[in-house]
Amino acid sequence: MKSILHNFSFLFLLLVALYACEKPVQNFEIKDHDPKLVANAILTVDSMAGIHISRSKDLLDSRYVESVVSDVSVFIIVDNERNELLKTSDYLFKDASTIIKKGMNYRIEASAQGYQTIGASVTIPDIPAFSNIDTSFKKTTYPGCFDCSPEYFFRTDIDVQDDARTTDFYQIEFILIDKVPGDDDRTFESSFSAVTTSPFIDYAGSAYYLNPTDIGGESYGNSFYFSDQSFNGRQITISFYSDMYAFYNRLTMVIVGDDGEKEKIITGIPKFAIRFSRISADLYFHLKALATNSSLGDMPLTEPVYIPTNIENGLGILGAKASVDTLIDITDVFRQVEDIWNSYAYPFYD
Repeated sequence: MKSILHNFSFLFLLLVALYACEKPVQNFEIKDHDPKLVANAILTVDSMAGIHISRSKDLLDSRYVESVVSDVSVFIIVDNERNELLKTSDYLFKDASTIIKKGMNYRIEASAQGYQTIGASVTIPDIPAFSNIDTSFKKTTYPGCFDCSPEYFFRTDIDVQDDARTTDFYQIEFILIDKVPGDDDRTFESSFSAVTTSPFIDYAGSAYYLNPTDIGGESYGNSFYFSDQSFNGRQITISFYSDMYAFYNRLTMVIVGDDGEKEKIITGIPKFAIRFSRISADLYFHLKALATNSSLGDMPLTEPVYIPTNIENGLGILGAKASVDTLIDITDVFRQVEDIWNSYAYPFYD
């Protein structure tokens, strides 16, 4: 009997507690989204000024909601000279008369009816100083993998002299320069994912990775950015490995003969460039946040990633970049890769 009364008492107290926790939902009003202008631009040395303009979206907006802004006025200001950029597409504005120069200060401003006027300023960095770029193709163990069998990798070494007077931020990209089909006089650039490691400094045979979380894109990325925090003011050699098989597969095709036999041939070997850049601090932290957000994907229970902006009264990023390209002749490497593929005991194509 006591047990029954005890259970009833517990149930009564539980119901009272649950009732006490209930609160009527008050009517609340979700404020309308006040859209902002969004400006994205990377001003690059020796290139014309170009800015991408759009508008922000509400959290509940469909992804297909148009973000084009009509009747936008966009200006770039340098040395107190104010030039208007011309609209070349729905989002892009360019000024062919303004060629970006290193060490100069630039400001962009944009306005449209119904939006706050936005603006941002940036100083163009100097071209990074390096004395040499070496490349090699050899069989070695994949960096950081102690149980892996040796494989063939394309290694790049860049001798860099960092400036001790400033905190610098760098970017490394792989660029393929292809000919435009049917027009031998024109070329186009395309980034290509073939880098297999984050840049590192070789200390007595051990790889010290430069901010390995700062990788742009996936682990097979084609763009890396890092600060000089670990080597400020020193002359060092930055190295990284690339998977030349990725290049080879990108530029080959399988031919099926009348007898059903398959043959893989090289369709053409483009020019290959390593682009080494010094980038502005705002751009570095913006890219770093984007990479972090991309790496999280749709993982649940993760904190939102703040994407920094330097656009006054708006969103986006005004970055700056000074680059130097080094062309690399990869013809011999391609032939070596082809011989290695063909020497395998199993076919390298389906």
